[in-house]
Amino acid sequence: MSTEHDGTEHIEGDAGSQTRRDGVARRTLVKGAAWSVPVVALAIATPLAAASAARETYTFTVSGNGTQSGLCSVVIPAGATDISYRVVGGGGGGLFSGSGAAMVGVMNSPSADTLVNFVAAGGGLSSLVPRNPPSNPLPLRVGLGGDGFGRGGSGPWDPTAPLTDPPFDTFPSAVGGGGGGGSALLVNGVPAVVAGGGGGFGGTANSFVGGSPTSISYGGNAPLTATGAGTSGPSAYFSRSDLGNVRSATSAPGSGGSSSTAGAAGATSYTGSFTQTSTVMGSAGTLASGATGGNGGNGGLKIASGVVVNNYTLLGSGGGGGGGYGGGGGGSIQHVYLANRELVIAAGGGGAGGNYVAASVGAVVISNTAITLAGNSGSSATSWNGVPGTVFLSFTAAAGLDLGACTA
Repeated sequence: MSTEHDGTEHIEGDAGSQTRRDGVARRTLVKGAAWSVPVVALAIATPLAAASAARETYTFTVSGNGTQSGLCSVVIPAGATDISYRVVGGGGGGLFSGSGAAMVGVMNSPSADTLVNFVAAGGGLSSLVPRNPPSNPLPLRVGLGGDGFGRGGSGPWDPTAPLTDPPFDTFPSAVGGGGGGGSALLVNGVPAVVAGGGGGFGGTANSFVGGSPTSISYGGNAPLTATGAGTSGPSAYFSRSDLGNVRSATSAPGSGGSSSTAGAAGATSYTGSFTQTSTVMGSAGTLASGATGGNGGNGGLKIASGVVVNNYTLLGSGGGGGGGYGGGGGGSIQHVYLANRELVIAAGGGGAGGNYVAASVGAVVISNTAITLAGNSGSSATSWNGVPGTVFLSFTAAAGLDLGACTA
């Protein structure tokens, strides 16, 4: 080895001579170049990897429209995270109708692409029976039930009844309201979450002077548990004392459905002596089977008899049961008539539909965290019609995916 005065050092060896300046070997620089290339490449590749791994939160909301249900489907991609849902059953129709359930919860991350179907319920309608003269007619609105995962039962109407006076007139509250439909999320075609619909109001009326109902029958509210039965309102009840006699008519509401049973129709009874009595039972609800929801039962219908008392002839019907997993029972109707002096209809409200939550569907685990009443029964703001249900789903997945037909 020799050192020159300009600071250049020569190194002799078998591999030949190399030159080092200022104490830094050229071999070291070559080695430095060798490891610096991957670092540069890594620095360039990292932003590309980050861009390809960009994630996005997807949200989907579907609502019913009037009595019609809203339907759509999306695909939750494999590896999606933060999956949450809210499923709301339809509200019942009528002055004192019942509310649907609001179900909130989460699902685990699926290992494979998963198809999810939305069924957002329609709300039940409040009946509207014209009472005005032919010169100013109002449209007839029947208490139809809402569609959904389980249709809400209806408060029926006699299609043969005239709608004008004189001498015919009708009492509008005598016709029951429709039950709200059930709403649902189905995972790969299997029901995962079902929210029951509210029951419809039971129509009750009388045509005697000075008479008034002791109680009227409300539509039932959906249950606040995943397995329990929907509620029922009080019985419709009339009582009148005259000529030393006590006479009454009673109609119990339909019972609520649950995750394992459908609701029964309400019972009826009367006390005292009457010239004419009739009982028309509502129908029971049905239980869900496979991908078909449980329907609410229709209310019983008392057709127009043609008997006029105090310028009224009454017809009416019980309230429809709410749809859901177990459909609620329809309200029955009790009619009594006494020597052209009294004509009374007592009709029960519809029972609410039942909820349901599957523990899992395949590898997808469902954890429902809260059940409340949606507060969507008929009100003056909605012309006493039940508010339709909604279904909401949210999750995080890779950005820019086309996941289905629902509107985000």
